Amino acid sequence: VGLTALVALATGLYPQAISWIFDALAARDPRVVWLGPAIVIAVTVLKGAALYALTVVTNRLALRVVTALQNDAFAALQRADFATLQAEPTGSLVSRFIHDVNAIREGVLKTANGLLRDALTFVAVVIGMAIVDWQLALVAFVVLPIALWPIVAIGQRMRKVAASAQEQTGALAATLE
Repeated sequence: VGLTALVALATGLYPQAISWIFDALAARDPRVVWLGPAIVIAVTVLKGAALYALTVVTNRLALRVVTALQNDAFAALQRADFATLQAEPTGSLVSRFIHDVNAIREGVLKTANGLLRDALTFVAVVIGMAIVDWQLALVAFVVLPIALWPIVAIGQRMRKVAASAQEQTGALAATLE
């Protein structure tokens, strides 16, 4: 969460840095020649380092979740009675071990990255925009819901397609078996 907040903060600093650079250029401040690039580089390095650390931590967490799920699934498979194992196609079991667990891993990564990081980044950028130009930020708030509607619709359709693809993968694995 701390690294996510740091990435969001660094992203939110870009409008502030650019605003300062433009103001300094307009005021003919000679410090802008060396301080402007230094600020942009510092913000970029901060964001890059935080994003790298966040990626490492998030992937480590996702790997732990996948490992625990696979261990639990394997233990449940070993405890299952023979009739249950005979009733379930092997391809379906293999699909669960591989595809379902990977889907959960992707879900953990997308949740950590998408929900938390992107939400905090959005808040930081909106605050930065409001500080720089509140009228433009207000226009963005009016336009944003209109732009989000197709994105949400596409996301729902992608989930349906992914579920169908997973079912087809299980059927294919059962057929191959």
